[in-house]
Amino acid sequence: MRQTNIDITNIDLQEYNSVYEEAVFVAKRAVQAWDNGDTVAIATAEPDFLRLLRITLQSYGVKYTESAPQTLLDTQLPSLLRAIWRPAQQGSYTHSMVASIARHKMVRVCSENELLEWQEKARLWSNAVTLSITADETEPAWVQALMQPICALRELMLDGADNYKLGYLHLDIARTLVKEAAIKVALEKMQLRINTAPVHDKTDYLQWLLIQLSLEHLKAEEVTKTSQERHARLVSLMQVGQVVGVDVLIVPAFHERAISEMLYSAGLTSHEVRKHTMQRIEAAIITSQGGRKLFFTRSYQMQGAKTKPPRLLRKLYMAGLKPLESPVTANSEHGIAKSAPTFTLPLHLRPKHLSASAVELLMHDPYSFYLRYVLKLKIMPQPVSCNRQHFGIALHESLARVTHATSMTRDEYISCVIDNFKQYFINCVSATDLAIMRIWETKLVYILSKLYAFEKQVAGKLLAQARERSCQITIDTANGPVNITTIADRVDVYKSEQGSEMTVVYDYKTGTIPTQQEIKQGLAPQLLLAGLHYHINGRDVAMGYIPLSNQLSDGVIHWVKAELSEALLGLHDLIAVYMEPDTPFIGVSRANQAKASEYQHLRREQEWGICEI
Repeated sequence: MRQTNIDITNIDLQEYNSVYEEAVFVAKRAVQAWDNGDTVAIATAEPDFLRLLRITLQSYGVKYTESAPQTLLDTQLPSLLRAIWRPAQQGSYTHSMVASIARHKMVRVCSENELLEWQEKARLWSNAVTLSITADETEPAWVQALMQPICALRELMLDGADNYKLGYLHLDIARTLVKEAAIKVALEKMQLRINTAPVHDKTDYLQWLLIQLSLEHLKAEEVTKTSQERHARLVSLMQVGQVVGVDVLIVPAFHERAISEMLYSAGLTSHEVRKHTMQRIEAAIITSQGGRKLFFTRSYQMQGAKTKPPRLLRKLYMAGLKPLESPVTANSEHGIAKSAPTFTLPLHLRPKHLSASAVELLMHDPYSFYLRYVLKLKIMPQPVSCNRQHFGIALHESLARVTHATSMTRDEYISCVIDNFKQYFINCVSATDLAIMRIWETKLVYILSKLYAFEKQVAGKLLAQARERSCQITIDTANGPVNITTIADRVDVYKSEQGSEMTVVYDYKTGTIPTQQEIKQGLAPQLLLAGLHYHINGRDVAMGYIPLSNQLSDGVIHWVKAELSEALLGLHDLIAVYMEPDTPFIGVSRANQAKASEYQHLRREQEWGICEI
């Protein structure tokens, strides 16, 4: 059994946005080695970091013991790279992990040039495979041209030559392949030349070359001149995808013609190409027959394109397809094919009790779900201030405290709610806060006047009412049940004209009300989950949003037109995929989200190479 050593005594914690980031980063590498059957030694002199690291390791289920810090390896490398480099050479770490150590500049004991140098070496270790260094003289000239930079790369690695020259050789390999017609044959030749390389090394290297090929190829005006040539190269790239074993190749598209040709190469009809919205492309991927290998474009600026990457990737995983994303322009560093993290987790460590907000986060942003509900990284509570977020919280709490509104006069009702609202902001006494409060008070008078009129309107047929009602449903999957809880802002029971009872679930909204399409897609699950709670228990259910804004008019509710039986099936599919041990928590930007993620400082999307949405 090998021992993996991680020495962090020289890391400057001030370089991080939070100490959580430090703990998670190191813990991930510890768990990676632990999963490979190695023992793990982590040295640190920072008590706060050690405390957080304990929590993080416990969340992974890692058993550990503690001892005094010590110097781990006695070489000239910076301390953290010293610890990582040797197990990396033995195959304990992926190239993105090793390269990111230098990219994140975690080690401050070396100069910037040294960081770049070791970053190069980390990348070269990851992408290199054991290849034959002899080329058959009878082979075509282009095959010999292909082998030349590969041989040069291997010789430079063995001889320890200037590291700065090494990165450009990978581009030479890619460009050589692009300029030749028989791309598939070239890769097959390369596969024959792989001798003793581990399987994961071979796959990583071929996928990296494929990414470079696609990036070089899609600069179509530089490489090919005619539409026929472009189409032929796209078909060749699809064949390469089959060689490597990629189901869906996601590549950047630079112009509409390349998109159309990609769709043609995927076997879509001219009608589908002409209508090439993201929804149609998704449908083509999900309904593809015989496990056909498909391309997909990374361009989200097409006219009529409304589907965001997270939804697309979720559907790909649910369809059993394996997407391979290429880096985009943000990932400008040559030769490193970084991608968003895709962490997996054993079944027994996956949370089985989820809230509505957890389900929403799981749908929108699995990586943030992983950070919050698996690693338990909670955001520090922010002090109460007069901002939009706290406005919504205070108004929800104030309305929950006021029951039997119709037993009061209009003015009494408004005064009661506003008094409760002001109590929430009792410590906000700055001149700015007081000015904002005066503006809010005028706004509240309008909202509460309309809300009181609504209360009067429904009072005659109201049988019962509950505020902040807890709701729960259980989803049974092949790998066990998952309990989902939510809070309904308001539940009314009315008597219908036929004499039966109707349960109406309301959700107060101070922000933007979801569209019917977003509700059907499950992007706003809180109200649907509350409705499902009563639907499963045999109630006749209606659902609606009450806008706590200028959108509220006398008696107007934004009713939700959604089939709860379909919503239940969709929720079951989501949870079933979540409960599969191999389902990754993919790192993708959150769709339909205006503000930045609370975990933005941990995401490092620019280093994944994912474009802003």
